[in-house]
Amino acid sequence: AVATALPGGKNSNSKQFISIKRQATFSSKFSWNGQRLALDGLKLGLDNASLHAQGTLTPRTQDWDGEARLLAPGLQASSQGRLGPDAGQGQLNLAVDDGTALARWLGGLPVVGQALGLAGGTPMPSGQGQATVQWDGGWRSPTLQLDAKAALQQLTVPATAASPTWGAQALALALNGTAAQWQASASGQLHRDTLGAQLAVSL
Repeated sequence: AVATALPGGKNSNSKQFISIKRQATFSSKFSWNGQRLALDGLKLGLDNASLHAQGTLTPRTQDWDGEARLLAPGLQASSQGRLGPDAGQGQLNLAVDDGTALARWLGGLPVVGQALGLAGGTPMPSGQGQATVQWDGGWRSPTLQLDAKAALQQLTVPATAASPTWGAQALALALNGTAAQWQASASGQLHRDTLGAQLAVSL
């Protein structure tokens, strides 16, 4: 890979294509005006997953304003909005339609698979679910407002030598508020081996 310095105060466009081990690809068109880096059509591919993004990054203020979309085996994720240290607003959407495929993909990634306990011959969990997170405020601001909702239709974690099968059905999770004042609730059905329980909790 070759890095080229762009003169400050001038607009430049460049496109780089990189092919490295583990079937990774990268391409992007960008411009730099001395203060902001504008990304247009960033595409990153790695092991059957792809990331697409476009927006503006301001390094001096650590501020990002744009949108991104991630597609991976069993997973779709998208975000749109602005996020900086002290201000921001936007939304993140997650959808898991095949938990087994997602767990298998994560297990094959360097470091990640080991960290999550999904590498090697580990039994893979299965499930489907969706989540939506809305934010209002900066990532280091104590007044960051979150409104998160998740719906888990089904989750099954296979038995191991140390633990029986367990899982959940029709699980609904909600979290909203700030770091200083927040509310959370959860409801659904949990089961462990042949035992089952109804869950209804509010905090």
